[in-house]
Amino acid sequence: MPSMRPNRVKHKLADGELATGVMGTGMTADLIEWLGPLGFDSV
Repeated sequence: MPSMRPNRVKHKLADGELATGVMGTGMTADLIEWLGPLGFDSV
């Protein structure tokens, strides 16, 4: 069974760092792929 990758948001918050994310309605796979390289910690 594959292992889960670390949760970057939880680790950043535990270290007192700022975590940035994007959420909304109508999130398509294309939009998520476009947002990925922009450096958000979560989508």
